[in-house]
Amino acid sequence: MDDPVNKYDDTILHYAVFHKREKLIIFLLENGASPYIPNKRKQKAFELAKKNGLTELIEKHCKVSVERK
Repeated sequence: MDDPVNKYDDTILHYAVFHKREKLIIFLLENGASPYIPNKRKQKAFELAKKNGLTELIEKHCKVSVERK
């Protein structure tokens, strides 16, 4: 679930957050996706969520308790 899906090493969660796909974000988080994995631009889905006003959604549904580096 946390594997890169494009040449920028974005995960599907990066994609979902970037496009504000809330149902997909919830599904991914509740099934163990990590919002802390950086892509090649060193962006984490959690950081993108902050920019897109989705921080609360991430915090509410995230099952990953520790940042993975």
